[in-house]
Amino acid sequence: MDDRPLDLALVGGTVIDGSADAQPHVADVGVRGDTVVAIGDLREIATNRRLDVSGLVVAPGFIDPHTHVEIALTGETDDAHAPAAQGVTTILTSPDGFGWAPLPPDDARELWAATAGIYGPMPDDLRTESVRAYLHRFEGRSEVNVLPQAPHAAIRFAAMGWADGPVSGEPWARMQGVLAEWLDAGAAGLSIGLEYEPGSRASTDELIRLCEAVAARSGELSAHIRYLDIGREAGYREVIEIGRATGVLVNIAHETLDPTTLRVLAETPPEFRPAIETYLSAATSTNLATDVERADRVGGPVAIARRLLDSAAFARVERAIESSLGDDLAPGRSVFAHATDRTRIGRDLHGLAADASIPPARLAAQVLRDDPEAIFVFRRPETLAWLDNAKATLANEATIIASDGIYRSGLMHPRGYGTFPRALRLATREWSLDLPQAIHKMTGRTAARYRVPNRGVLRSGAAADIVVFDPATVAEQSTFDEPRQWPVGIHHVFVNGIPVVAQGLATGIRPGRVLAAS
Repeated sequence: MDDRPLDLALVGGTVIDGSADAQPHVADVGVRGDTVVAIGDLREIATNRRLDVSGLVVAPGFIDPHTHVEIALTGETDDAHAPAAQGVTTILTSPDGFGWAPLPPDDARELWAATAGIYGPMPDDLRTESVRAYLHRFEGRSEVNVLPQAPHAAIRFAAMGWADGPVSGEPWARMQGVLAEWLDAGAAGLSIGLEYEPGSRASTDELIRLCEAVAARSGELSAHIRYLDIGREAGYREVIEIGRATGVLVNIAHETLDPTTLRVLAETPPEFRPAIETYLSAATSTNLATDVERADRVGGPVAIARRLLDSAAFARVERAIESSLGDDLAPGRSVFAHATDRTRIGRDLHGLAADASIPPARLAAQVLRDDPEAIFVFRRPETLAWLDNAKATLANEATIIASDGIYRSGLMHPRGYGTFPRALRLATREWSLDLPQAIHKMTGRTAARYRVPNRGVLRSGAAADIVVFDPATVAEQSTFDEPRQWPVGIHHVFVNGIPVVAQGLATGIRPGRVLAAS
C-alpha cells in the first residue's frame, strides 16, 4: 500500500464512471500524480488538496473523436481552450482525412491550401517531414491529450498527388509506407474524407486494401462518406462493406440518424454495425467545394477557383451548386462564417445575391472562384421531424458524441464550444434520457472504439483525466451570433491530474500528451 498523501481528492461527488453499465454513486476520487489511485471513502487518507464537489457529477474526461481543433490547440487564441471548456480531455487528429505529414514542405503547403478554409494559414513552425515531427508540436503546447489517426489525404497525396485512378506499383508501396508510419506512431486507425480532395479519388478497393493493414493492427476507420457522389444510403453501405471485407471497425462522421439510416443499421449484423458520430445540431458547416461535381473538385478549392475563370466551367459549377445546395439557398440558410471580405460574415448567400441582383447559386460560384477559403454555416431548421431523429440518435446504442468543431475567425458553428454540454442538457433535461448512458457515449464507448489508452472509464489505475459538472445546470451558451461563449455547468477539468479548468475558468496550463492507441 502506497502511504504517500494523495495530491488531490475530489470529495462527495456523484461518480459516473463512463462504463456501459455505470451506477451513479457518491464517492471520493483520489489522484496521485497523473493517475486515479482510489475511489471510495477517502476521509481518513492524507491528502494535499481536498476539493468539495458535493452535488456535482464526477466522470471521465470526455473524448472528441472528430474535431478540426488540432492546429488551434497549440495557438494563443481562445479557441485553444474550446475542448477543455466542454469537458473534453482527449481529441483525435485528422478528421475527414485531413493531414499534412509525412510530406516534404512544398507538398505539405500545396495540400494545406486545400484545407486552409477550415484550418486558417499554415503555421510557420509546422513540421511535416515525418509523422513524429508533426506530433511533437503538441507536447507541452496543448491543454488536452492528442491521439493521432492516419490522414488519408496525406497518404494518397504522398503517392498520387491530385491524380485520379487506381494505385499500384511504386505509388501503392508509398501509400503503404506512409500508412505504416502513422500506425507505428500510435495512430488509432485511418480517417477518410470521401468528398474532399484528394480523398474522393480513392476507390472502394483502395480503401479496402488500406484497411486490411489497419485491421491487422486492430485499428478503426473514421469516414466522411460520399454524400453527393453516390447518396447517403449508398455512402453508408460502402463503408459498411469495407468493414465487412476487412474486419475494421467503422465510424461514420457527423450524422443524425433517420428512418433510412436506422434501417441500414438494423440490416447490418451487429459485429459490422458502424458507430455514428453526432453533434446533435441540424445546422452544418464547411466550405462550398463539396457541392461541386467530382470531376470539377480535383485539386481542391484552390484548383476549383482557377478552373472557374473559364466561363463554361463557371456555368457548370453554378448548375451543380444550385442542385446540391437546394433549400440551403433560401433566405437565412447559407451564412458566411469566415470570408476574406469580412463585411460578408454573418450575411447569407440569398441576401447578398439579392443585393447584387443575381441568383444565389451564381454568387456561390463567384465565392468559390474569388474566396476559396470561405466557410459557411448552413442554418437548417430544427423541425419536429429533425428533433425526433436527433432524440433517436442520442438514444441509439451506435452513437458517439463528436463536435466537428471548425475554428476559423468569424461566426463559427456553435458546436465548436457547445456540443458536449448540449448533449448532456438534451439527455437529462429535454429528452429524459439516461445520464450514465449519455456520459458513456462521450467516454467509455469512445475510448473502446478508438483504443484511447487507459481513459474513458474512471477507475483506480486510470489516467487522471476527469470532468466535474453540475447535471442540473450544464448547458451550451454558444449561439450562431455569439459562438465562442463558454458553456455553463462545467466546473473542473483535469488532464493527467493537472487542472486545465478550475471553477469554470481556464488555468492556462497545458499538460496534454500525445497518446498511442492501445
